[in-house]
Amino acid sequence: MILRNISINGAGTGTRGIRYIAGAQVLVDNCTIIGFNAAPATAIEANLTAAGVLSIRNVSISDCDTGIVTKTTVGKVKVSIENTSIVGATVAMNANDNSVVYAQNSIFNNGVSSIRAFLGAIVNLSQCAVTNNTTGVWADGSGSLIRLSDCNIFNNTDGIKTTNGGQVISFGNNSVAGNTTNAPMGVVARQ
Repeated sequence: MILRNISINGAGTGTRGIRYIAGAQVLVDNCTIIGFNAAPATAIEANLTAAGVLSIRNVSISDCDTGIVTKTTVGKVKVSIENTSIVGATVAMNANDNSVVYAQNSIFNNGVSSIRAFLGAIVNLSQCAVTNNTTGVWADGSGSLIRLSDCNIFNNTDGIKTTNGGQVISFGNNSVAGNTTNAPMGVVARQ
């Protein structure tokens, strides 16, 4: 399924902007999603019972309780996010069970919990900005992993957070400053 060049407005009371529950692949391209701010409303949700692919390109998400949430009970949900901004969400991106996420050249700004890998999810961020949030990046739970390359993590309360065995790995080329606290990151050499 391809959703392209559309605007979706939840008017403050909508619960889901886009809900992906079945099918091999969904592409969301050049869309604006606003006003899904009645908790637990979500702009884009992938809630699958089989493997799937979610591609998000050139999307603007604002004024939503949750920007993107992903999970599947079987296989992997593979998510790519490019040139996307999520601003003012309580949770910008919540990657859950069996999610593998790659985000590039995207902005996660002015929210509560910006990027969260939970329940064994893997999130890879490249050339992203994570700024002015309560929590910038958060790996929560055994097997949960966030990898950072060439990212800016500025002015968050908790810039980098790890709990319950989650890990954040840096490729040593990120800018991290102005955060109140930062958990230690593992550093791997670039190749």
